[in-house]
Parts: sequence; C-alpha cells; structure tokens
Amino acid sequence: MKIGNFTENNNLTKDTIRYYISLGILNPKKINNQYDFTENDQKTLNQILRLKSLKFTLSEIKSIILTKRLGNLDSKTSSYLYKKYYLEKSKEIKEEIESLRQMDKELNKEIGNLLSQEDNSKIKIGIPLNSLHLLRCPFCQSDLGIYKGSIEDNQILEGVLRCHCQKEYLIKDGILIVSDTPFESRYDYPEDFLLSYINNTRDELLENVYKNSAWFSNIIPNNFLKNKTLLEIGSGIGFFLNNIYDNLSEDTTYISVDLNLDSQIFLKKRLERKGIKKKIIFICSDVEEIPIKMNSVDILVDYLTSSNFSFRNRGFLIENLEKYLKKNSALLSGYIIFEKFKKNSRIKPDFRKYLILKNIETKLFEMNYKVLSQKQLPSFFIDGELGKYEDFTVPGEIISTYLYFGKR
Repeated sequence: MKIGNFTENNNLTKDTIRYYISLGILNPKKINNQYDFTENDQKTLNQILRLKSLKFTLSEIKSIILTKRLGNLDSKTSSYLYKKYYLEKSKEIKEEIESLRQMDKELNKEIGNLLSQEDNSKIKIGIPLNSLHLLRCPFCQSDLGIYKGSIEDNQILEGVLRCHCQKEYLIKDGILIVSDTPFESRYDYPEDFLLSYINNTRDELLENVYKNSAWFSNIIPNNFLKNKTLLEIGSGIGFFLNNIYDNLSEDTTYISVDLNLDSQIFLKKRLERKGIKKKIIFICSDVEEIPIKMNSVDILVDYLTSSNFSFRNRGFLIENLEKYLKKNSALLSGYIIFEKFKKNSRIKPDFRKYLILKNIETKLFEMNYKVLSQKQLPSFFIDGELGKYEDFTVPGEIISTYLYFGKR
C-alpha cells in the first residue's frame, strides 16, 4: 500500500507518517523508491497510536517497539517487559493525578479568595449628585434637574433628568443616555470580553497598548489631576481610564463618553469590581451632543478615538469639542499613524489626512496646544491580520502610535 492510501486509511498526514519513519518506529519497505506499507506496518501503527493514547511519549514508544523488534522475544519475556513498561507509566500517571489534585485544590482556594474579594469590594457607580452642576441640556444648555429617580449613596442609579425645554434624559444603571439610537455594537461584551480581546489580538498590538498606558502613567505629574474635570471621548472598554483610575483623587471628576452603550456597561462593571469609589460620570452620547456645561473641561482625553473617527470621516474630531474646553485646557491623546498605505487600504484616500503625523502635529499647534511631552512608538509592519477586533489595516502597511501631552 502506498503512503497516500496508508495515511488516508488512518486519518493521518504524510508528514506524521514520515516523522514516525524518521524515528525508526515505523519501518516500511521501499519499492522503486516508494514506501510500501504492509499488514505488519499497520499493526505497528496501531500499537503506536494505542501507546500514545495511554500517554506514552514517542521516545518511550520507540524503546518499546525496538525492544520487541530487536529482542525477538518469546511471549513470556515480551509479556514481562510490557508489564514493566505499563507499571512504570501507571505509576507516573498516578503521581501526575495526585499532583493535579493538589493543583486543583490550590486553584479552588484561589477562586474562593477571588469570589470573596468580589463580594466584599464591589460597589455601584452612578451619576454623582455633586456633579450635576456640570450637566447641561445639549440643545438649549439649560440646567438638568432630577425629574424622578433612585438615589443611593449620593448618586443616581436609575431615573430621568429634565431640562427647561422639557427634554428628558434617561439614567439607566448609572449611565446617562442622551442618544435616541445608541451605537449598535458589532460585538457582545460578556464578562470575559477582555480575555477574548487579548486572545484574539496580535501580541505586538497588545504590547503597544501596554507601552501607551505606561507612558501616560509616567508623564502625568503628581497632583495634576487633582480638582480637575476630565472628559474622555470614545472610552471603549477603558484601556485609558482603567489604567489611571487609581490615580484619580476624590475631587477629580471623570466624564466617560461613548456612543456604544454596551461598552459603557462593560467598562462600568469593570470599575465597580475595583471597589474604589471615584467620581465618574458615564454618558452614552455622540460627541456632538455631550450634555455638559460649556467651558467646563480641564483635561481632554482622546485615546485613539480621533484616529478611529478618521477611518471613515474627514476632519479632526476634537475640533468639535472646543466649546466644552477651558481656555487653559490640557490634552492627553494617542493617535494611530500610518507611515505607509497600500493601494487596497481599508482607509479611503479622502480620510487619510489625520492619520499622518505631520498633519496631526500641525493641527494641534493650530489649536494652540504646546507640547509638554510626546513620543512615537516604533513602526509596526503589518504582515497579516491584527486580530478579530482590529480590522483597520491590510498586509504591507506600516503603522505606529503617537502619544501626546500638551497644554494651552
């Protein structure tokens, strides 16, 4: 029987059979420079597969087969040697089982500790009552008052805010919803979404996310966030906020805005599990309709959101936010930079302007920001897909990340 038929009959690849031959555990004859597999070869392969199913290594299998092949053993001797091999493997497996039992015991202990910590530390995050002065109707700029609601621990968890023009805005599970049609997410956001993101994203991109976070942590001066109002647009699943959360002081107000309600719910749950109370206002709205007071924001956070906007739009997104910013506001931002576009790029030529570094630098200068610190991470050549959740490049393109900290 030729190798093609032999592999097909046994549901194995030719590479596997050739590897077994190279190890010397399969020894078919060669006729006209082609392997010819006999009934004895099939019996040997059956033995190999049987021993593998019993957790014998290929090295151990080789010893067993060569012992039988070279020793020309009688049935009693053969039985004795096989019994010896099997007893040794049985002992090894029992020791492994005991080791696994101990590991399982330790894992269950750790799981119990983690569950206990979750139960003891979980808090609820809602709209803080002492931050209502920052909220305004996005259409008439009137104050927003509590029309009805559920208040717990000085924050609104469920309810309705109403302005003088009679527009009403729902607060659901601590999130202020302004948009009538929240963004429809392409993905579900289960509890383990972060794990799914990590497992389905290229390591190089994940390393960049970590480096970005570390850079921002290092360059933000001590007490810089104290008594400040921060506005983050496009918070997503919270790579930026989650990283600086512990550094927010009691008098810092952080406004997290995203049109994707599902990602806001996911992020809020992540922060609630930290068990540390901060003044966070979660808002589901478009950047054109953020329900906050004019000239109230000290620090604008734009972590890759302008870049995501530029994938499908013209213009520089944060120009639309000028009305919310104080004259001396600061900017913490990160931008995806394309150093090379391919002809089949997913980014249309009309939308590429603010994915090019010099154009971003020029625009930030025109907006009167002065650089306090900046960094461009090393270039990244795209040789395949970035991952399930990152689909903005094609192979052959070159990208990097530009990190910026500036102040007016």
